Amino acid sequence: MSNNGQEQVIIMSLQPFFKRTEAENLWFYYDSNESDEARTSPEYLRLMQSKGRLLLSPEHWEFRHPMDYLKSLHR
Repeated sequence: MSNNGQEQVIIMSLQPFFKRTEAENLWFYYDSNESDEARTSPEYLRLMQSKGRLLLSPEHWEFRHPMDYLKSLHR
């Protein structure tokens, strides 16, 4: 499968998760030992994926409320 084909499969597999995050006002969250964590709104994730970035399959993402991050910054 071509790289572009793999990207499209990932994007399509995330569609149900986009619906959930938008309906529940959640953000996508990713953490890795090899790289930094990422917290992103559904809108920003779509933008990044359109540029070929943050193309991670569904099992890599968690869903979190954005206020949790702001509360952790405050602490």
